[in-house]
Amino acid sequence: MEILPGLIDSAAVLRAQGTTDTIHREFRAGKLVRIRRGFYVRTDEWLKARPSDRFAWSTAAIARSVKGAVLCGETAALAAGLPVLRTPACVQLATTLPGRSGLRRSPLMVLGEDKASRQVREQRSYPLRYCLKPAIEPVRYGEFRCTSPAGWGSAPYVGAGRTQRTRIA
Repeated sequence: MEILPGLIDSAAVLRAQGTTDTIHREFRAGKLVRIRRGFYVRTDEWLKARPSDRFAWSTAAIARSVKGAVLCGETAALAAGLPVLRTPACVQLATTLPGRSGLRRSPLMVLGEDKASRQVREQRSYPLRYCLKPAIEPVRYGEFRCTSPAGWGSAPYVGAGRTQRTRIA
């Protein structure tokens, strides 16, 4: 999955610049969309982006902010570089805890009352779905940890050459 430039990680900005005041000021002014706590995209870039790009930003924000995140389903297939027919309706994470499974609404937020802010609120965002898995054996695809699709354990990798996968110990 290709993640377009533009995803702002406030923790990285804090480490590099020592303050996130500019980020918070722009967010309060409606110039930034908060995908998830600590992750932002410029409002105009969010509006111009294709649904697949917004999904990639949302997936990256979730994978970077949820401790031990393991992508599954269509989200894992996209992260592995496999083609899918459509942009998934939600970001899917694997869990072994029955009480954690289910759908969580998207925390996407934009402040401001200008036209662009209203358009962002009207557009579809990507909720988080925790999918119950009896056992999780993650495989790394670039920066993402993913479940291994059924049958991949011993079969040759379908997309060899596009994305390198490695077993996580």
